[in-house]
Amino acid sequence: MAGKKSILYVDDDQAEIKRFRKNLGDRYIIGTGTTLQTAIRDLKDQRVTKPDLVLLDLYFGPEPKPAKRAEMLAADTELAELERKVRKLLLECGLKPEAGLDLAKDAAKLFPRVPRVFYSRRAFLEDALKANEIGSVVLEKPDPGPGETYDTVYPRYKEIIAEKLDAIIRQSSFWFRNRQRFEGIIIGLLGLAAKIAWDTLK
Repeated sequence: MAGKKSILYVDDDQAEIKRFRKNLGDRYIIGTGTTLQTAIRDLKDQRVTKPDLVLLDLYFGPEPKPAKRAEMLAADTELAELERKVRKLLLECGLKPEAGLDLAKDAAKLFPRVPRVFYSRRAFLEDALKANEIGSVVLEKPDPGPGETYDTVYPRYKEIIAEKLDAIIRQSSFWFRNRQRFEGIIIGLLGLAAKIAWDTLK
C-alpha cells in the first residue's frame, strides 16, 4: 500500500461501488460506503485518516426499489444509444471534437495565459476528458425542457453561466496576477532551505 493515493468514495449504488473497487482497487487505497461516515470508517480501517481525493455520487439518495432501478437502467441504456446516434450524426456532418481541441491549442499559442473553456451543447464524457488533458474545461450550454426553445431557456440560465465564467476568469486572473510574487517566494524559500542545509553540513 506504500505510495498509493487514497480515495474516499460515496455512492448509493453498491454495485457501482463494487465495480469501482474491482477496477481501481489495485491502483488506489479506496474507502467506500453508501454514507460519508461509512466510507470514512472504511478508509480509517486501512490506516488512512485523510484521503487524497473525495469522489461523490451526484444523484444520491435512498436505495431505489428493484423495479424502479430496472427502469432507470433501461432508460440509461436508451440514453447511451441516443448519445451514440448524436455523435455519429455530428461526425457525419464533419463536426468533430478534434477540430475544437485544435482550435483551443491555436488559441493557447495566441493567448497563453488566458483560460480556455469549451462551451458546448453536446459534451460527452470522453470529450470532457480530452479537454481536461489540454488544460481546458467544458461548460454545458443550457438545454430546453418540454415546451421550451433554446431562446426561451437562455434567460433563465444566464446568471448561472455568468457566475461560472466569472469564477474561471477570477481563478485564472488571481494566479497569473500573483504568479511572479509566488515564484519569488518559492525561489526565496528554496534559497533559504539550501543555505540552512549548507550551514548544517559545515
